[in-house]
Amino acid sequence: VGIIMNVGQIRQVITKYRFPLCCLLLISLTAVVYSQTVHHSFVNLDDSFHLYGNNHVISGLTWKNLLLSFRPDARHGPLTWLTYTAGYAMFGMNPGVFHVISLVLHIANSLLLFSVLNRMTGEFWKSAFVGTLFALHPINVESVAWVAELNNVISGLFFMLTLLAYKFYTEKATWKRYVPALIVFELGLLAKPVIITLPFILFLLDLWPLKRIQVKREENKEGSWLVRIMGVPVPLLILEKIPFLALSLISLASNLIGANKRMGLYSSEIVPMGLRISHAIVSPLKYLEKLFWPHEMVVFYPYSSMIPWWQVIGAAFILIIVTALVLRAVFKYPKYLVGWLWFLGGLVPFLGIIQAGIWCEMQDRYAYITCIGIFIIISWGIPDMLIRYRHYRSFVTIASAGVICMLIVLSYNQVGYWKDSFTLFKHTLALIENKPEDYSKNTVAMAYNNFGLALFHQGSIQEAIKAYQQSIRFNPNIAQGHFNLGRALAEQKVYEEAIDEYRKCLVINPEDAESYNNLGNIMKEKGNFDEAIKYYTEALRIDPNQEKASYNLGNIYLNKGNIQKAIEYYEQAVRNKPSNIEAMKNLRIARLHQDKLNDLIIKMKSMLEDDPRNYSLHIKLGDIYRQLGATNEAVNQYQKAFSIQPKSNQALFGLVMVYSDCQDYTKTLAVLQKMIQIQPDNPEVFYNVACVYAKQNMKEQSIAWLKQSIEKGFHNWDMIKHDPDLSNIRNTSFIKELISNHPTLLK
Repeated sequence: VGIIMNVGQIRQVITKYRFPLCCLLLISLTAVVYSQTVHHSFVNLDDSFHLYGNNHVISGLTWKNLLLSFRPDARHGPLTWLTYTAGYAMFGMNPGVFHVISLVLHIANSLLLFSVLNRMTGEFWKSAFVGTLFALHPINVESVAWVAELNNVISGLFFMLTLLAYKFYTEKATWKRYVPALIVFELGLLAKPVIITLPFILFLLDLWPLKRIQVKREENKEGSWLVRIMGVPVPLLILEKIPFLALSLISLASNLIGANKRMGLYSSEIVPMGLRISHAIVSPLKYLEKLFWPHEMVVFYPYSSMIPWWQVIGAAFILIIVTALVLRAVFKYPKYLVGWLWFLGGLVPFLGIIQAGIWCEMQDRYAYITCIGIFIIISWGIPDMLIRYRHYRSFVTIASAGVICMLIVLSYNQVGYWKDSFTLFKHTLALIENKPEDYSKNTVAMAYNNFGLALFHQGSIQEAIKAYQQSIRFNPNIAQGHFNLGRALAEQKVYEEAIDEYRKCLVINPEDAESYNNLGNIMKEKGNFDEAIKYYTEALRIDPNQEKASYNLGNIYLNKGNIQKAIEYYEQAVRNKPSNIEAMKNLRIARLHQDKLNDLIIKMKSMLEDDPRNYSLHIKLGDIYRQLGATNEAVNQYQKAFSIQPKSNQALFGLVMVYSDCQDYTKTLAVLQKMIQIQPDNPEVFYNVACVYAKQNMKEQSIAWLKQSIEKGFHNWDMIKHDPDLSNIRNTSFIKELISNHPTLLK
């Protein structure tokens, strides 16, 4: 009797505190599944693009960055940007922190969904089961375990808050309750515009469970059936949704404009509209398959180039039949129609009717909000089907517990695949290699490319090169594959092959600033500073905010002795990325050097007042002006020095350096000709003429002058082999023969 009483007391306590206990259990189970993400890394699949490689985030909370986040072509919405930036400002670039943020938001979304449904329906356990399915289903792992999809869970949070605010509004329809619902909806759109279908979902909720629309079927006197719609007038319900719909349309338009600027919208010539419609018909069934049988879940599902007609017809038939059945049952079971249309309507933005960039047939993250409709059908439908049986409650309880345990295991395993890039893409490749016929060449190529990135960041450069080569073998037209292969080859100092890969990348994507920057890096490593400057400058033309190219140009000009140019580019680098410590350090060094040079100018000018025909002072002053980028002043000082000593080549050589820095090769050659008149047997002058012609890619003239310099005694063979100014003629037969005739150069 005592045991029975204790059990009864326990049951009373559970009944009394079931809501907080259920919430605590839901939090615990979700935390168990996702707790491993605290130790996970970023993955090289958009995490860099959105977060740790994004200067917009790293440069901090500034008005400029805030305004940029509202532009249609921004990489992520303002609220997502604020979350990334605040997380970075407080905790640094710690992936565990961002994983915790995603987990906390996902738990909040699950609890809110449970609470909203419980408040709307009064069905506690069914609402709890929907919240549990949402929290633990493997299809939502991608949204939670992938830092780049933080925007998905943020928008999901405001989606749930909008439902809650809307429920409060329907309890007492006043503008003070209406406006908060509108505001939180807009905040959700500012995180990610995936919730643009919410006005449609609100209208569905008016049907069930809010019952603001009541559809009844009645028999009239003549024996025919009539459909009556009662409750709040439908025009008023539609009017309520217009502000929500307006926000959705603005967000949609902005997103389309941004997608067109970032990636370009695909025309029907690239992806035929018939193929898009076929995919739109088939893909809902594939989402249903993942919901009821969550297996072989990968980060990329290929967009097929053709779908068999029988699949399209079969899928259309199934969709029509199910829709007809739920419509038929709307009088008695409106919840099934609401759940089904929630699912179908929520998928509309992801069906690929409008496409930009690399489009996927489906993505797990697209189901984050849409899957709720199916979870509602499951939670209410199974008890409805079994209610006629005597022990259906026990069966439903045991079956629900079994489903939850199964989802915990599946989701825990799926979360484990997101540990790091290597684990994620190794898993993806394993699925692809087991079923190659199910995947397009483009999918396989992308998988190998991403696997190569993971290997590269692990330091396995040779293995990464092999993976990139496999990627290109499957699809030679993926620019990123050539780019990554070029970067890996450059890391191994195989420069010529790396240059070839970067150029292939630029053929596919001519506006790739990063490729130009990396080509500049290779030229700088080879000592060809003029070529490096060209590539860095082109990178900045494409992307003026690219701080890497600005910083690299600063370094080159500092090495060349052009302090003014160095300062200019270091300042640009710091503006674009204030956290670039090396740029700030070099900027300080350059400015200190500039100050010293300015002091020297004052001293030398004072000395020249006392001795205006001092040849050496004019040369030194010209050198200083050249370092400060004061071209006219430098030329003036060298010309004064030349007028004092017309037979000296030192002043003329200074002019050569000035004109060469400005790439004014006509004037450079004119000065060199004067130097030849003064010293007709000086081999170095002839060598410099050869270099000037080589830099202009005038190979025949360059070789002719180089021959003359050698005949006159220029025998610095090592310089001929390595001088970057001669790079354009280095592969000619003359140079090759020259090297072969001097065995020491073959080493």
